[in-house]
Amino acid sequence: MHRNEENVQTKLHRIAKKASIDKDCQFTSLYHLMNKELLLECFTQLKGKAASGIDNVTKEQYAMNLDANLESLVERLHKMGYKPQPVLRIYIPKAGSQRKRPLGIPTLEDKLVQSGLVKILQAIYEQDFLNDSYGFRPRRICHDALRALSQTVEGQPVHYIVEADIKGFFDNVDQEQLMEFISHRIVDKRILRLIKLFEFGVFAQTKAKSRGEKTVTFDFLGFTHYNSRSRDGKRYRMKRKTVSKRFTAKVVAYKEWLKANRTLPTAEIMKTTAAKLRGHFAYYGVNDNSKRALLNFEWVK
Repeated sequence: MHRNEENVQTKLHRIAKKASIDKDCQFTSLYHLMNKELLLECFTQLKGKAASGIDNVTKEQYAMNLDANLESLVERLHKMGYKPQPVLRIYIPKAGSQRKRPLGIPTLEDKLVQSGLVKILQAIYEQDFLNDSYGFRPRRICHDALRALSQTVEGQPVHYIVEADIKGFFDNVDQEQLMEFISHRIVDKRILRLIKLFEFGVFAQTKAKSRGEKTVTFDFLGFTHYNSRSRDGKRYRMKRKTVSKRFTAKVVAYKEWLKANRTLPTAEIMKTTAAKLRGHFAYYGVNDNSKRALLNFEWVK
């Protein structure tokens, strides 16, 4: 079967095989897997009676216009228009305690995106996990863990059992270290952006300022996107500029071309240089990408 005709499960299986064979493999292109086929599979696997998030949209309601809804979600994902919604915080009784356990309920679309990400991550990291871990892993149930415990205790010279728990792990895990760990295997920035779900937008500036911090930026399609204001300062603007690494790479590539073709007639060199500049300006000459950044490229060349 031609690669373009492979279904999502075949692609995930191929990724899993690659991850298993090459433990140092870094995956650069995964985001295309977040397509309608994968999200439809995630939707069918979603529990029908699952609680709805802050938008109160249920699975039944979403299914009424399922095809169009999924197409819209995929379009927003791939045009950077998808924005996760805040989770609905509820508290449920904690067994054996008077305290209550906090529980965050995402919206239905966020559940679909999260489920899709889980499938992609599982294909890679299932190959790295130890065989004697069982929690939240596919095709493993509690009885498997109980069976393994019995076999170990009854069949090995065991003297002690150590019970340990990390208090509030998911509330206190270091996000930066977590992202650094994930980036050892995954270098697709669009996937990393979905995982790191960070503050951005009109309210991000106010929140960051109250903490004495700067708002984050993200790179997409060669541009660094950042929070800003209009010239008069009255309204919020998301602005963009050429990614610095992309700028440097283009300058280096041009210098290498010039070095390899320095024997060409001057007129030919100037003609090619002008074409490269026109191509650069045509793509990076968008609103808010400062004239200085564009002129810097021309000056460096």
